[in-house]
Amino acid sequence: MNKLIPTLLLALPGLVCTAGEGNQAVLSDVQAQVQIIRPIRVERVDDLVFGQLVVDSQRGDGVVTLFDIPLLEGAYIWWKHNPGLQPHPARFTVTGEEGYEFNYSATTLMELTRSGEPGTINLEPMVSPNPIAFVGSMENSGTVSTEIIVGGALHIYPGTLPGTYSGAFEVRVSYM
Repeated sequence: MNKLIPTLLLALPGLVCTAGEGNQAVLSDVQAQVQIIRPIRVERVDDLVFGQLVVDSQRGDGVVTLFDIPLLEGAYIWWKHNPGLQPHPARFTVTGEEGYEFNYSATTLMELTRSGEPGTINLEPMVSPNPIAFVGSMENSGTVSTEIIVGGALHIYPGTLPGTYSGAFEVRVSYM
């Protein structure tokens, strides 16, 4: 039986492929390229602090929101002024490659637990609109930092007991 070895010519921009001996195709001038960028980094500057709240444990019912400004929605809940425990959102410094955009997110819902005794409060972390672009100048040598904030909404229900409530949540940052 005779073997036919066809000759194949494939034309792509700047690319020639021909069938050679033993039905093998040879492709010449294949280029490889890679771009290396700095890793994205996130560093916590401040934790999320709601300060001190006065809550009528029998009738307190509402949502305490903290982002750019503190906001109370509900009944029988008040902020108590305490200079050592001022309410503020969590703040982070994100460092990455100039000209690239990144997204960030936080845990969607979590429970803060009462220290030493049973009890929880639901916290819904809140983030700014995404994505965010790294913008800077040449003096930064291509590395740029920007600040992001994460606030939250506490859900207070009747029966919430006095105490210190705390918990941890995740903030994730990634290039787009």
